[in-house]
Amino acid sequence: MLYPVIIILAVSTIHESYASWCSNQEQARCSCFQTSIRCSEQPSLTQIPSNIPTNTTFLDLTRNGITSVGATSLSGLTLLTRLALEENQLSSIDPGVFNGLFSLKILGLERNQLSSIEPGVFNGLFSLESLYLFTNKIISIEANVFSGLTSLRFLSLHTNHISNIEPGVFKGLVSLENLDLYGNNLTTVSANLFDSTTNLEELELRGNLLMCCTMIGLIEWARNQTRLDSFTGTCSDFNQTTDINSFNSTNCPVDGEWGSWSTTPCSVTCGNGFIFRYRSCDSPFPSKDGQFCVGTKFDFLNCSLGNCPEPCKESDKTSEWKKAKEWKVEKKSQKTISLNIRYMLKMDIWDTTRTH
Repeated sequence: MLYPVIIILAVSTIHESYASWCSNQEQARCSCFQTSIRCSEQPSLTQIPSNIPTNTTFLDLTRNGITSVGATSLSGLTLLTRLALEENQLSSIDPGVFNGLFSLKILGLERNQLSSIEPGVFNGLFSLESLYLFTNKIISIEANVFSGLTSLRFLSLHTNHISNIEPGVFKGLVSLENLDLYGNNLTTVSANLFDSTTNLEELELRGNLLMCCTMIGLIEWARNQTRLDSFTGTCSDFNQTTDINSFNSTNCPVDGEWGSWSTTPCSVTCGNGFIFRYRSCDSPFPSKDGQFCVGTKFDFLNCSLGNCPEPCKESDKTSEWKKAKEWKVEKKSQKTISLNIRYMLKMDIWDTTRTH
């Protein structure tokens, strides 16, 4: 019958240590109950109190004047399951400050002054299930910010100033069920932000400035998500606002994309020469005021067919071809080669039907 006595003594000792820590605090007014600590509603409190008991499971630091999280402020709190830092004056968080919080499930950072989140800030939070970042001043979200958060189920980013989200930001969040992007400055959301299939159940996009024709990829992606029950938002195009789920993309501009390269043989039979290649903007061809392909239509590369055993003899060509080839490739600069190519194309004496 000693075990109950030992447990009671251990619990009593923990409670006494918490009571002692709370009563001896000089930095802040704190209250303690079991393994929970509350130090809140103190605008003069600008730093996290030091020497927090390592057995703490809930730390409430809401509505204070905390401006930063020290590198060691949360060290040793391996049993902490909930950390509330909302409604403070945090403008940035250094990577690594949450390292070691292996048990943390809920992290509240809402209603602060955060303008960005650096990659690495959330490293090591393997147990994190809910992350609240709403009502900050976040402008963009970089790739890898949420890397490793494989247990994350709820992510709230609503009411920020987000206008750009880098590709792949939400990839790897295999447990994510609810993503809230309400009330930002997004004009488009791409499907390449996500894995091809997810466990997402709710995606909130209302309150943004979405352009319908830029959302086609995401709309098609959403239709293929078997667990997505709520996909909400509106978008605008052709002078009207439409529910994102009922938008008809038939009239959207189609931007052109390059087809594959067609390539000529090397310009010489031995020695150093060049290969000429060309492509067309027809995969698809731009239509309905879509943009033409960006980039060059023609290009050339160096080629080498080994040393010539003896000076190469001219093959029988048309007189125009002989005229165009009256130079030695191996002694010509890249600029000179380019000018000769342009000349041959202009004279229509380059057989562009030949390929490797």
